[in-house]
Amino acid sequence: MMEQSKKVNRNGFTLIETTVALFILTLIFAIPMNSYSKFNNNLSKSTFISEFKSNWNYSLVNSKINQATILVHLNKTTQDITFKNSIWKKKIIVPKNFYLESSGTVKIGSDGTVRPFTMAIRDLDTNKLLKFKVQMDWGEIIVD
Repeated sequence: MMEQSKKVNRNGFTLIETTVALFILTLIFAIPMNSYSKFNNNLSKSTFISEFKSNWNYSLVNSKINQATILVHLNKTTQDITFKNSIWKKKIIVPKNFYLESSGTVKIGSDGTVRPFTMAIRDLDTNKLLKFKVQMDWGEIIVD
């Protein structure tokens, strides 16, 4: 009698092959996601700084044009900064990776003058302290 060779019908992949494929796919997606996360953090930081400077400069010009006092309220508890006068109000939320360490209210006079002050914000990713300094009377902002 002749031995009949059995044909093994192999459908699908083995557990090892599937595990290796999933591991490779995980690596392919994990590396760019880490880079994207860092990019997104840096983007939110630079957007916040840009938005703060823009609102600060707008407030200076607005106070001179409308001859109105503008209050800039730094709220450490709610982590936001509010620019307001009798006509308009603008609130900026501090991003998660920043921590507003300063509190208080800064008054921009109706002629655009401001008393010198320093606003401190801690970068929680690098633990670096950013200082926004207002120098002299004209209210120019300097970021250290």
